[in-house]
Amino acid sequence: MTKDEGSFERLYPDIIRAGALKVALQAALRDLGSALTVVDLTDSGQRNFVAYARVEQGARFSQIYMAAKERLFLFDFWDRGVMLANARSAELAATASAIHDWVSSTRRVAELRARHPFVVAEPDAEDHEQGKAVEARWREYLANLPAQMPDLGPFLLAAAARKELRQLFPFTSHTTFCLSRCTGYPYTHDTPSVSPRGHDDYEVRLGRRLLGRGNAQIAVELVIQGLPQGCGPAVVGTAEDL
Repeated sequence: MTKDEGSFERLYPDIIRAGALKVALQAALRDLGSALTVVDLTDSGQRNFVAYARVEQGARFSQIYMAAKERLFLFDFWDRGVMLANARSAELAATASAIHDWVSSTRRVAELRARHPFVVAEPDAEDHEQGKAVEARWREYLANLPAQMPDLGPFLLAAAARKELRQLFPFTSHTTFCLSRCTGYPYTHDTPSVSPRGHDDYEVRLGRRLLGRGNAQIAVELVIQGLPQGCGPAVVGTAEDL
């Protein structure tokens, strides 16, 4: 027996007895009367986690990890493509209970936290739940992005002034500014993206196709011209919903 195997047995004797996280968590859910199903997604190449599973129903799911160096179940709470909260617990029963209460219901994060105080809400959870995610993300970017990514600043300010773009959900990929027609992940990738090439100099692409290059105002016009026909406000959900 290796040192790591011995440590795992010491930290997770209940999992060892069950044979796998999937089996143990499934049993814990059954004890609650839950009909949810656990899927084992463990990757043998993982280093920081010794097991990984997922519980999903409809637009909601939770991912569960087992920490390798201490007994700790780490898990999250997703709805319509957005992670709204996360939690950690050393107890499998408490983990199963919180996951069941989230995945099998339409509870909001505040209700979940009232039932399970170890749950931690994401900073933008309430905005997403109230349908205010688009404007909240624009406000966040306008407040922080110019300092974090200075080359994007002029374009961001120009884009925020145009309603055609302000109605879409902004996100960044490395140094590239992107817009999605939905607020959850996976995002849409059928709108132009903008990459800075120097001070107030931007390339605008639709996929791999170059639409043009110029200053912030030119880049904004190129993005608007490249939007899909009939492009409207970003919808709650994921690209798969569209």
